[in-house]
Amino acid sequence: MKDWILPVGTMVGIGGLVYYLLSLKDTTPVGLTATNFLEPTAPVGNDGDDAYSVGIVEGTFRESESSLTVSSDNSNRPLLVVFKNGTPIDAKVIDKPEPESIELFETFLGIAKEYGLDSEEDYQNAVDALKEEESNTSNAEMRLRPSNTLQSHFIW
Repeated sequence: MKDWILPVGTMVGIGGLVYYLLSLKDTTPVGLTATNFLEPTAPVGNDGDDAYSVGIVEGTFRESESSLTVSSDNSNRPLLVVFKNGTPIDAKVIDKPEPESIELFETFLGIAKEYGLDSEEDYQNAVDALKEEESNTSNAEMRLRPSNTLQSHFIW
């Protein structure tokens, strides 16, 4: 009677271990699975006949069966998805940039450099102009701030 307990227990243990290991497998589908499009897709440039654009979405992206899944945390840390001719080819989690901000144009500049797009120089000029404008604004604020001298606060 006791001869069958050990083999049956071993088989049940092995079966449980196999089930556990199979349940750990990533079942995320290959490609983009978007749950919410936060920003509409915007063109970023061309490389010959190939048109590149980006979109800011909540969801997951998996490039291939052998790659890891990239997933957005929430609407403040969405995915920046790069599209080539309308097909998603890459994604990364970013801090959501403000529209028309230096961070946004620096992100576009990085994409243009990475994929060798014809718009790289335009984005570089936009980033330089925004940095100069920001620098001039901060200099003006420093010059125009109220002075804390004795004369300005002296009561006669």
